[in-house]
Amino acid sequence: MSQVKGFLAAVLVLALGACTTTYIQDQLNPIRSMQTSGSAFTQALHSEYLWLADAEYAGNDLSDALYYGEKARRAGNGEEVAPEDPTAQGMPSSEAAEMTRAHARLMAALEGGGKTAAPAAMARAQVAFDCMVREWCEIHDAIAGCRDRFWAALAEVEAALMPMMEPPARDYLIFFDWNKSDVRNDASKVLDEVVSAMRALNATKVNLIGFTDTSGAASYNQILSVRRASSAKEYLELRGVNANAIMTSGRGENDLLVPTPDGVREEENRRVEITLE
Repeated sequence: MSQVKGFLAAVLVLALGACTTTYIQDQLNPIRSMQTSGSAFTQALHSEYLWLADAEYAGNDLSDALYYGEKARRAGNGEEVAPEDPTAQGMPSSEAAEMTRAHARLMAALEGGGKTAAPAAMARAQVAFDCMVREWCEIHDAIAGCRDRFWAALAEVEAALMPMMEPPARDYLIFFDWNKSDVRNDASKVLDEVVSAMRALNATKVNLIGFTDTSGAASYNQILSVRRASSAKEYLELRGVNANAIMTSGRGENDLLVPTPDGVREEENRRVEITLE
């Protein structure tokens, strides 16, 4: 009898699964075949959200398949569907920092003309961002795919926007906290600009020179200045810059931006100078 009950339970699960997947397809099929309206951007959003809905369905994440299908329906009706809010997903600070930076870049592109300059790439960037935000706790390979798709699409949008903007600079500065070499939030924004400028200018080399203030021993400061340049290099590599294109060096407490006596903590001397070639 127990074997019979087990068999019936298995049949019931399979039947419910079939009903569920049939229901999902019944919801998605009208969205696939709908007559879209609106701008080139909203129609591209419709296609991209449908692509993500199908990917979630193939991965058996049926609730997300419905969620993205609904976004596709709204976009297909001409609505400029907003991207996900990265602060609403409960992710840890280590993930939230990157998502916040990505969101800022995404919104700048959306509000700066990306929807008309490169509507298809703008839609890919937004949908890949949504995938990054909502799937942050999924397996690493899935998130890496969304992340790569996002940065590639965003780079395409930003390249399309460059002719509408002033030519990017070739020289940049980032600053560091005292006795630290980690990249601060304000520095990360500058380094993101460096990545975009390299692509826009077709720069083949970026030179990073680290410096310190005059507090501490000169020998230690030399090591710290190199660490600062190395931290900036690591950040650029994570954003797709070829490691072979990045030159690093350190000058310790030499060549002060703000002349001070020995032993003075001065933020503007705790820096990395960045030059594109």
